[in-house]
Amino acid sequence: MTVTVSALRQVPTQAPTLISSIVILGDSTPVGLGDPMPGGGWRGFGPLLAEALGPPGSVSLTNLSTVGARMTGVRQEQLPGALAAKPQAAVVVVGMNDTLRSDFDPVRLHAEYDEVVGALRAAGSAVLTTRYHDHSEIF
Repeated sequence: MTVTVSALRQVPTQAPTLISSIVILGDSTPVGLGDPMPGGGWRGFGPLLAEALGPPGSVSLTNLSTVGARMTGVRQEQLPGALAAKPQAAVVVVGMNDTLRSDFDPVRLHAEYDEVVGALRAAGSAVLTTRYHDHSEIF
């Protein structure tokens, strides 16, 4: 079978949007716990992401994440600061601490996560999320 160029659908291309501001919300993973910097402190993926998006100083990075954060805390304590920062992009990495607690409620976690992502998107931010590993494979 031969396919000619005229048979291919043309997909309009859109110029990429350059990201100049990122906010990170979440728990110890985005804080960088376990990713030590020479001389002390934690790095985390935020600085690496900002470096990947542009030359030093061209991307504003605000990391609101805290060690031990749970979804309710991200919604109540970190989301207002993230919305006030009006970032072009937001990264949300949270949920591990919720799943490790005896009061874990997946329905509540989903609803709060949806509220956080929805609020960020409604404010115009592109939102990046991640999926955690299977706990049963680790613990």
